[in-house]
Order: sequence, then structure tokens, then C-alpha cells
Amino acid sequence: MLLSLAQNGSRFCAALGEQVTPASKSSTAPSPTAYLNAIDRRPEHVNSDLDFPQRFTISGIWELPFKRTPNRFLDLLATGWQVQAWYEGQSGEPLGLGNVTFRGNLADIPAPISQRYPTRWFNIDAGFERDPAKALANNIQTLSTRFTGVRADGINNLDASMFKNFKVSERFTAQFRFETYNTANHVQFAAPNTNPVSGAFGTVTAEKGQGQRQVTFGAKLLF
Repeated sequence: MLLSLAQNGSRFCAALGEQVTPASKSSTAPSPTAYLNAIDRRPEHVNSDLDFPQRFTISGIWELPFKRTPNRFLDLLATGWQVQAWYEGQSGEPLGLGNVTFRGNLADIPAPISQRYPTRWFNIDAGFERDPAKALANNIQTLSTRFTGVRADGINNLDASMFKNFKVSERFTAQFRFETYNTANHVQFAAPNTNPVSGAFGTVTAEKGQGQRQVTFGAKLLF
């Protein structure tokens, strides 16, 4: 769903989407060759690594409605201001655990959001074989490549900025820019470690996106 509105120098746009993207083993691999095992008769039916069930974006530019005044100095300070913002929210990508031994209930792997931490992103005690000596090598893989219920952290990001335009002449306009990225300073985690024989299994050790809040100042001349 897409909504767009423009009026008096201000513009707003919002988009909301929901999708489930089934694919063969990988979204980047042609389906005729995307088999879980070389001897399989049919390609694996599994969610794409680009499956994002929910996505929402909203952006807008608002020209502050300050009226011009007879006082040239006050007019210079009060007029020409614009505020701009962009928000993006998106589900995380589905995770895979590879060719591992699992003895348990697959429904026990996802952790509730209230119990999901960088030190334990999912339930590592659901039934995974953690002994490196028992790691699988030559076998028929039956565990799915990816799981729709086990996902990495999604996107939750807001960027905002403020502009001030100064009319220099009929042709030239100077613009002062104050911009922030990841304005809310919201951490976005990278995918967790999914190797059961690793000591970091189930933990997140990196971030993605813009990182910490960034602030920039700038100026440019429009003509």
C-alpha cells in the first residue's frame, strides 16, 4: 500500500508491504540447480534469503509555515526552514543452521522477542549437537536451509534533517543543512552465529546499518 500527499511545499509518502517469498535453496541460485542434496529429485522448497514479511517506510518534507514579516532581519531568521525525515522498518532475514544434527522440536528454536538478546538470540539448547567430533560430513541433509521463525534482527531506523534557505539574489540561494543518521541511536544487530560447534553459537558479535548516531553540518549554493 502506497500513500502520497503534497501541499504547499510539503510532501509526505508512506508505504506498507507484506510478503512471503518462497524459493528454491537460494534466491540467487536458479531453481533447477537449487537442491538440498545432489541426489534429490526436486529442488528444496524454502523461504528465500530475501524474504522480509513486513516492511514499512514513511518519508516527508515539511516547509515550516512561518509568514514573512516587514522586518528584514526577522524575516531572514524565521522563513525558509524545512524539516525532512525518513523512517524504515523491516523484518529480519530468515536464518539457516547448515548441515547439523538436531534432536528436538523445531518450534523450540525461536526465542520470544522479550527473551532475545545479543548473548542468546535463539534457543541454543533446543536439541543441537554441539560436539565438534560429531559434526556431519558425508550425509544426506534433511534440515531445511532456512527457517521462517528464526530470523536476524530487522531494520528500525530513522533519519532526520533540517534545512535553512537564504535567498541571496534572484538566481542564487544558500542552504544550511543539519542532518542526522540513525537519529534515535537505535542499535541494529547483524545476524547471529549459527554454527553449533562454535563457542559463539547463538550470539551476535556485530552491528549493521549506520551504526551509532551520526550528525553532519553542511552548506551549499543553489542556482
